[in-house]
Amino acid sequence: IFRGQWAKRSSGQFFTDPLVTHLAISMLNFNPFAGDDLVDICSGTGGFLLAGLNHIHSLLKRDTTRDFKEMDLVNYAVTALKGQEIDSDVCEIANATLSSRLSIQSNPIVSLGDSLQPDAFSDHPRIKFNAHLCAATNPPFGTKITIKDEKLLRSYELASNPKGIIFRSPDILFVEQNLKILKAGQGRLAIVTPYQILSGPQMRFVREWIIRNAQIIAVVDLPADTFQPHTGTKTSLVI
Repeated sequence: IFRGQWAKRSSGQFFTDPLVTHLAISMLNFNPFAGDDLVDICSGTGGFLLAGLNHIHSLLKRDTTRDFKEMDLVNYAVTALKGQEIDSDVCEIANATLSSRLSIQSNPIVSLGDSLQPDAFSDHPRIKFNAHLCAATNPPFGTKITIKDEKLLRSYELASNPKGIIFRSPDILFVEQNLKILKAGQGRLAIVTPYQILSGPQMRFVREWIIRNAQIIAVVDLPADTFQPHTGTKTSLVI
């Protein structure tokens, strides 16, 4: 609604249906009471973070050991939810959405920045490498937005092979970057990927890298119309 179709096409921004974000958070077993946080480094308008917020609200309402107070929701949300978005307009929409849901004007939950940069989180106050327990995201995808910055690409294993540096679409790089921000052996990731990554012979190197670096819990095929009317690209939710 807020972004023109040209913007969605040119930057690969296809915002995720609430049914998908809800499913992702449920499958992650996200539980801020146990110390979990939830990070989305491609926050968009905040769909996954909003699903996380709704999940916190549901957990609080079900907890019979305490009287539910709106301030409890605020405290858990501002501590556990963390995001970053590269588009300034979309970033504003995300923060406005989350702030209105919390009925407060706190420090922004979603920060502005390029999450693919090698030093993206070196000085970030809330997001760090090898630090988080849950991440959920839908990275931008599409060959029209292939990353060609060789300095950036050199920091990714998935952008190199014995012949040198290879241009990559951002969805491939975001698989690696998301795993880098999680605590090794403890972090859980829910990520929307083009089905091509999971099935195409040319993407076998991505699947082999994932198997070497993570444990696949589930692959959920999403309907072909999930991102219509903007794209008919077949996608999956990978845990």
